[in-house]
Amino acid sequence: MEQITSAQLMVFLGDAGLIIWYPIMVLVTLWFLKMDGNDPKIWFKDAQRGFIRGLALFPLAYLALLLVTLIFPLDTENTVNIDWNVFLVITALFLAPLGEEMMFRGYIQDFLKSRMRMELAIILSSIIFSLFHPFRVFPQVFVLAVILGTVKEHYNSLIPSMVIHSLNNFLALIVSFMK
Repeated sequence: MEQITSAQLMVFLGDAGLIIWYPIMVLVTLWFLKMDGNDPKIWFKDAQRGFIRGLALFPLAYLALLLVTLIFPLDTENTVNIDWNVFLVITALFLAPLGEEMMFRGYIQDFLKSRMRMELAIILSSIIFSLFHPFRVFPQVFVLAVILGTVKEHYNSLIPSMVIHSLNNFLALIVSFMK
């Protein structure tokens, strides 16, 4: 059975789907938090500092991704070309980092951390996150997810990981545009 990639899902859902999918992810995550009696405000504490930390840490995250790519080269021949539009850019730079960080680093990682060691929770949530992306980029996505999870735990905030995630998506858009 062929895996459906996020790019194929975006093409299938169309522009409206791009704008709807991630807000639904955010709402579902907030609903799960409410059901568990948790407050998401802790994830967004000290936003200005978190933003600066994310900017400062991105070069290190990108260096790690470059090293992984040397070991596991990307298969650029089998990529899906997506038409550039404002919905794609908004989704890649804002909605996806917000929704995915809240769901995977915020809710899932915290849920797992309450049941196991933090390091194992980061690894397991990173595997789950990676499975939602094309398999051909699994090593890169997994390493990025581990970095994002570690940053989230170190600063006890999702802001730095959201910034790193957004910058990573920005570079991915630039690279795909240059193809």
